[in-house]
Amino acid sequence: MTQFSADPRPTTASDALPAPRLIALDWGTTSCRAYLLGPDGLVIETRSNGKGILQLSADPATKDAEFAAELTRLCGDWIHEAPHLPLLACGMIGSNQGWAEAGYAPLPSRIMAKGPALTPVETRQGILHIAPGLVKDAGADDHGLPDVIRGEETQLRGILSGKESPASSIIVLPGTHTKWVLLDEDEVLDFTTSMTGELYSLLIHHSILGRHSIPPRHPDEAAFLRGVDVGIGTESQEEGRPGLLTALFSARSLAMTNDLTADAVQDYVSGLLIGSEVAGFTRRWVGRTSTQEPPRPSITICANPSLASRYKRAFLRLGIRVNTAADDTTAKGLWHTAVLSGLLAKEKA
Repeated sequence: MTQFSADPRPTTASDALPAPRLIALDWGTTSCRAYLLGPDGLVIETRSNGKGILQLSADPATKDAEFAAELTRLCGDWIHEAPHLPLLACGMIGSNQGWAEAGYAPLPSRIMAKGPALTPVETRQGILHIAPGLVKDAGADDHGLPDVIRGEETQLRGILSGKESPASSIIVLPGTHTKWVLLDEDEVLDFTTSMTGELYSLLIHHSILGRHSIPPRHPDEAAFLRGVDVGIGTESQEEGRPGLLTALFSARSLAMTNDLTADAVQDYVSGLLIGSEVAGFTRRWVGRTSTQEPPRPSITICANPSLASRYKRAFLRLGIRVNTAADDTTAKGLWHTAVLSGLLAKEKA
């Protein structure tokens, strides 16, 4: 167990570890990561082996006990050492399938201007405060479809913290469900979800496309970029170009005609899906801001280095250069959420 001082006084250079200020959790669908945070959001310790909400009971009769037990297992020693520390969580823990539903803030939302309304949950370890997500109602979308974000709004605070935001920016958060977020400075104007990561997993593990594929020993750059180019073509307005559902079968037909090796199929499918996604959103969003004659917005990708690199290469095929953000922005976002919401009122955001 990591030992630390529970004394809330400022630390000195002679101290082994700074005094902790916050216990924060990114509690998602399949996993939970816990952070012990010190002054200015400094990460003192991280634990990433927590159970996600799908691994815990949804039965109202046992749900509270299971979530409380997991909180104790993951953070019980931290809480014991410093019982005065605030507890904050973001992510699917606040969904209707989580511990307690934390609700959603509507768009537009100034995510750095004021703190979100946190939902308190009484536990034996103290009060756990759960951050709300963001919701886009049906009327806000061109197609009349609602959308939600839960957890990524905290990442956005981490990305935007410590720097001046461009007047207009797009932040791409790739993952199982990739989020595309349109901002005017720190105001979220719009966002949309793409199920690219989940669709890739389904195609590779549960469809004919992946049945005869084998994982590559090394990423196949040529196969990936070939897929990107085909995917970009599916979003072309040129008459006669195949759509995504038609182009996907090329992963099967190219393998059958020996134009694609078995160990190249997965990278090709990845490129095809990412290429289609990036081309579609670029056509729809680049140049779209709140002003009449907007400049091209700044685009930032926030993901692990491997996945961020794939999206970056897809943008480059379209002649667009993008920025990348550090992968682990959630800890910073949780810190700023705590400060802005008043849990750490005496700290600086």
